[in-house]
Amino acid sequence: MNHTVDEMNPPPWWKQFWPWFLISLPAATIVAAMITINLAVETNDGLVSEDYYKDGLAIHRDADALLMARQLGVEADIRFDRAGGLINVDVASTGNQALGTLVLSLNHPTRADRDSRLQLKPVGPSSYQAALPELSATSWNVELGAADAGWQLNGRVNLGETEQLLLK
Repeated sequence: MNHTVDEMNPPPWWKQFWPWFLISLPAATIVAAMITINLAVETNDGLVSEDYYKDGLAIHRDADALLMARQLGVEADIRFDRAGGLINVDVASTGNQALGTLVLSLNHPTRADRDSRLQLKPVGPSSYQAALPELSATSWNVELGAADAGWQLNGRVNLGETEQLLLK
């Protein structure tokens, strides 16, 4: 039998391809697991509520405020003037009652750290204004309400597509 020198004296294992390939698979899994654990620990999950009971009560209050807005016939026309840096709100109601102090909330659907709550200043009998915060051109949940009068209107606007929202 004629054997070559390489068959009789193979190179050591650390100089071969397959052992390193087989070691790299579990090593890559361990690195990926450490990255995933770090992301889970370090990032805030804004979608998880720590006090679901209070959230449930808030939903009930919101439903009452929406019903009150319907009974009062409140409507609002909200215009986002990005060039001027203003939000203009015109509010109308069937009863022409005092509207009270108006608050406009702009809530990002998934990132609570981007939410804005704005106190609107009256600039006319039924017109209000506030400085427009820097908002990304994405979809926003909008809440307009008068805590004094007990009503609230909700809607959704995609600032990438439109600059106006009519709430009824």
